[in-house]
Amino acid sequence: MRTILSSEQIAKLEQHPCVFSCSQRSIHYTYEFKKRALDLYAQGVKPDEIWCQAGFDISIWKKQYCGYTIKDWRRMVKKGG
Repeated sequence: MRTILSSEQIAKLEQHPCVFSCSQRSIHYTYEFKKRALDLYAQGVKPDEIWCQAGFDISIWKKQYCGYTIKDWRRMVKKGG
């Protein structure tokens, strides 16, 4: 089950420099954040810590959100995306 973001959460996320766009059901991150997150993950930094270092309040998402997001991005890179 996905997290449904409130209009207040959306407004706050849209102000974040690492967020390209945001809706109730999805967050689109900037290319720079994705690349930095993947680089940090490759260096052994845990996904939750990557989001925290970037200034996100990870308590708004489900427990494994950050880890699953990194996993999806890694899969996309492997496919050539």
